Amino acid sequence: MRRITNTTDVLPKNRIHSMRANSIEWAAGLFEGEGSIVFCNTSGYTFPRLSLKMCDKDVVQKFGEVVGIQRMNGPYITTQMKSNKHWRPAYEWHTAKKAEVVRILNLFLPYLGDRRAYKALNALDLIDGI
Repeated sequence: MRRITNTTDVLPKNRIHSMRANSIEWAAGLFEGEGSIVFCNTSGYTFPRLSLKMCDKDVVQKFGEVVGIQRMNGPYITTQMKSNKHWRPAYEWHTAKKAEVVRILNLFLPYLGDRRAYKALNALDLIDGI
């Protein structure tokens, strides 16, 4: 069986271009399913933090490339992972910088479902009031 090393081996060039054109939609969909918007409180100051955590390092790296913030932590290995051979290390992308949060949420907003869009709007409102 032939090993596929990159997308040009299996996809026509117009499909590759289409995939690149839809990168924001892809990233928004991934964030919708695997990401989170958390409201952190430090010393009485509340701010939103965006994060995406999963076991697929290459996917987390691609997400960072698409959103323009290649900040990734990991691998995280817990005690549970050590005792269960089916568990894999996790990798996390995150940001809490106001300008980055605003830019990313505004990019993603048209593609988010109602529940996540509501939380994104709350985060943007919070930042607007800071």
